[in-house]
Amino acid sequence: MHGGTREESVDPNSDERAMLRVRDGQVESLTELYARHRTPLYNFFVRLTGNAHLSEDLVQDVFLRMLKYRHTYRAGSRFATWMYRIAMNLCLTHQKGAAREAGFDDETEYAVYGILKAEVGESTLDEDVYKATAKQCVLEIKEE
Repeated sequence: MHGGTREESVDPNSDERAMLRVRDGQVESLTELYARHRTPLYNFFVRLTGNAHLSEDLVQDVFLRMLKYRHTYRAGSRFATWMYRIAMNLCLTHQKGAAREAGFDDETEYAVYGILKAEVGESTLDEDVYKATAKQCVLEIKEE
């Protein structure tokens, strides 16, 4: 899933045509779009989440949502814009849920918490210390 992309050599209108076919009931055309866009989407999610396994799941979820909401795709729309809007909404939804599950009231606190864990190292500090530090960092930023 992590190999190079063929996007540069593909007619940009072919994505739009393939998505119109999916929208109109030829759902097997989604396979063509998946083959072209799974790696760039995966890389997009890895940059946003820092989590390879989660990124793979999110890629699958994007394509499931594309299938579910195919009726919303409009002729003349750029496919990549539509697809990345779905991807970003999915990522935001995931981040909000993950923040709540981790006990944060604010997604910013959760993001800082993730950065702290990545920078300091998972086993170095107690979980409560990470959370308290993240909350304090965000509080200080908001006060400035």
